[in-house]
Amino acid sequence: MTKMTTMLCSLMLSGSLLLTAESATAQGGLFGLGADEANPTLTIDPIRIHLNIPVPVNGAKLYQLLAQAGGEGELSALRNAALARYRAQFDSEMQRHFREFFVDEEVPLTQTEALLTLRTIAQLTVVKNLVALESSDGYEVERGTIRLEGSVRIEIRDRADRSLFSRDIDVGRLRVKKDYTVKSAADGSNSEDTTDAAISEVLSEVARRLVRRADGDLEADELRDLLPATG
Repeated sequence: MTKMTTMLCSLMLSGSLLLTAESATAQGGLFGLGADEANPTLTIDPIRIHLNIPVPVNGAKLYQLLAQAGGEGELSALRNAALARYRAQFDSEMQRHFREFFVDEEVPLTQTEALLTLRTIAQLTVVKNLVALESSDGYEVERGTIRLEGSVRIEIRDRADRSLFSRDIDVGRLRVKKDYTVKSAADGSNSEDTTDAAISEVLSEVARRLVRRADGDLEADELRDLLPATG
């Protein structure tokens, strides 16, 4: 057999193997191994949040806030603005962590015509725990911790809005808390308050831990297992 004939035989054999491999993959995998099933498309709904926060919004004395706000009506408006900001932050953090997780799982995310929908319902209360209250040099210093109590339900629903999976998580068991300090002048002239920052930090950390706590139930293979129930 000449060298040219040998080369032609080798090329033909390689092409035959390539076609065989492609055919096997298209029909379910090479060497009889099944190919991975397609992951279902998923929509992440905006987080539904019911949130309670302490009154006043921060740790400064109530009469100082009333004076700054111009009355109880404006104080209520300040509180509502804070609530809206905290809700938006919590929704943004949860959505971000969920998206990062599903991208890693190679689950296609879409806002329309998804096979599955992720719905999260949060019932949260911000709890302030006073640790110490001291007065010196014309200032009152309050020190304490901020934590969250409540529950979060995570659900997977189908196109007919039927619940295929749900899990309730006790937020208190996540054991997230942050320190806060309020330093107020006795004459009400000024104050330094880290309560708002502490609440924001707690919300961010709780969002991160919630997604980590639930991710084992939301992996791609778990979502695929739900598909037969969608009809």
